[in-house]
Amino acid sequence: MSGAAESSKGRRLALNTLLLLGQHGFVTLAGVVAAAFVATRLGPDHYGLFEYCFAFVGGFALVSTFGLRAVTVRAVAQGEGQSKGQGKEEPSHYLGRALSLRVLLAVLALAPLLVTAWWRHHDPLFRLAIAVAALTLPIDAVSTTIRDVFQGLERFDVEALTGVLVRAFTLAGVIAALLAGLGVIAVVSVYAAGSLIRAAIPIFAARRVGLRLRPRWSGRAALHDLRQAAPFAGSAFASLLMWEIDPILLGELGGLAMVGVFAAGVKLIVPLEMIPESLASAMAPTVARGWSQKDPGTEALLQRSFFFLAALGLPVAVGGVLCADLLVALLFGDRYHEAATVLQIVAAALPFEFCSVPAFYALGAIHRQRAAFVATCGGAAVNVGLCLWLIPRHGAIGCAIATASAMVFCFIAAHLVLARHYRVWARGLDYLKLLLANGVMAAAVVGARAWGALAAVAVGAIVYATLVTAMSLVRPRDLRNLLRSPSSEPSGEEASA
Repeated sequence: MSGAAESSKGRRLALNTLLLLGQHGFVTLAGVVAAAFVATRLGPDHYGLFEYCFAFVGGFALVSTFGLRAVTVRAVAQGEGQSKGQGKEEPSHYLGRALSLRVLLAVLALAPLLVTAWWRHHDPLFRLAIAVAALTLPIDAVSTTIRDVFQGLERFDVEALTGVLVRAFTLAGVIAALLAGLGVIAVVSVYAAGSLIRAAIPIFAARRVGLRLRPRWSGRAALHDLRQAAPFAGSAFASLLMWEIDPILLGELGGLAMVGVFAAGVKLIVPLEMIPESLASAMAPTVARGWSQKDPGTEALLQRSFFFLAALGLPVAVGGVLCADLLVALLFGDRYHEAATVLQIVAAALPFEFCSVPAFYALGAIHRQRAAFVATCGGAAVNVGLCLWLIPRHGAIGCAIATASAMVFCFIAAHLVLARHYRVWARGLDYLKLLLANGVMAAAVVGARAWGALAAVAVGAIVYATLVTAMSLVRPRDLRNLLRSPSSEPSGEEASA
């Protein structure tokens, strides 16, 4: 690969990363504000109904996606399903086939979704809320298909713009609806209407670049795509049992108020997963290249990566445990006081989650997908089993224990497999210094609690940043080094690509 081409690729990667990080930052902030406003206005029962509805619909969305999102991105990036000589319009052919299959699956998913909802729930309000939320399935089938094609073309601006505008619309919509005195159905309707914007923006972008939105059906091609997607669907199902099923089980076994309490407790934690996800997705190609070339520098890269994520995850966990009651009171009010315990439990397990996400990416990069899948299934079994046992006894807190236990299990399982190939936990003295820095930060946070949640968090962040910088544990250039290949020169194979 030429120097100019490599430079262009690097700039494109940097731009895509910045776009997605900017989108995630805005979506996270607006999402927390919207959730806090909805929760305080509706109360635990109706806020729980809101969260339950979209978790319930999300479970059936697995049928409509069936792992096809990853297949679509890969297929478009590799030029699959395109005719020779079509130039820039080549992805249109694949887009037409993918649209037909995804929309068909979404429509097929609606029937079992509504039948299950009517069978399990007799409250008219409950049924109406789920029916409104279910309307998002076919609309999102169109939206995600087009956005996946753009990702395959390395056009992440469409994804970023869609996320920002939809979140801005839903934030403004729920505030207006609740200030007008409307209830949970109005809030669900606002989020359902957001799916129309989520589809309109990619459709408009597709037309601007000349992508033709003409559905094409081929039974043979559909079967081929479904076979290709089956492994991804299996992983998605395991992930469903790891996380997304928790509000559903909590609603069935503990009641809607418990769903609201649990959702309030984890609302600040879930968005933080973008941190290890972003680093892991950037690291994975480098690990894959280092594995194929038997590059000894790959182990050092992994050691730096896990240390960096531990340095981020530990203070978040400490801050979450020590400030949970203040944060929940600030955002959600006294009716959600039990959510503070939920936040403490899940936050305590966050460092394990931060360091298990890149481990799973690394296992995929070195062709250990089966081991990663088995580990995920084990975590899912731990989560579901503990939920079934603990929710009837302890409600939302029992669900939080199940979630945290699954995080720890996945960390142990993934690193037991990864340890057979790489020694990633090798900086013992630095980890001791890191623990010391977190201890000092914890003391500072406890001392600043009297000033309120935001002040305590700010004091802790300043103290911690000062300590890790003074100890030279994490430097600004470390993050840049993480995204570089462990080898300074590309292989001959890469150079000729």
